Amino acid sequence: MTQINLDVLGMTQEELQERVVERIAEKAFGNYSEEHEGRHHCTLEAAVTAQAQKMVDRAVEELGKNHIIPNVLARLEKMTFQATNEWGERVGKGVTFTQYMAQRAESYLAEAVTSDGKRPDNYNRAAQTRIAWLLEQHFSKSIESALSGAAKIMRESLAQGISEAVKVRLEEMSRTLKVTTTV
Repeated sequence: MTQINLDVLGMTQEELQERVVERIAEKAFGNYSEEHEGRHHCTLEAAVTAQAQKMVDRAVEELGKNHIIPNVLARLEKMTFQATNEWGERVGKGVTFTQYMAQRAESYLAEAVTSDGKRPDNYNRAAQTRIAWLLEQHFSKSIESALSGAAKIMRESLAQGISEAVKVRLEEMSRTLKVTTTV
């Protein structure tokens, strides 16, 4: 019996180890890879990357929910805004962020606007407040939507009624007509 050793095969131990590792990697990842646009992509690698990304996203979301958002909200509640004069000296009473936002929203909604919802200028005069204009727009769109829906239903119903009436009339006419043939 002949013994085979690395010298007979013409390899070193390092070359054999490298070939074995390559073969194991090919077996492990070979079934999970595909070629796309001339490049070799490992779908197993993509799956691991996607799973890792999901885990990181969940951790970041949890960190934000448990630590960042509560801290930001606490700071916003404590934050105060102070009006100043032209020299930067504080004037009047400071307001919290929530109060400031409420005041800004109130002034925005109470602002006078033109009939198309824009600020008045030299050519267009104010016609109403922004809240009135917004409500008018909402109501007109709601009414328009409801009327177009009702018109569609009415057209369908009317078309069906006319179709049925024509069928009934044709049946009546066909019963009263007598066809005679002469040869």
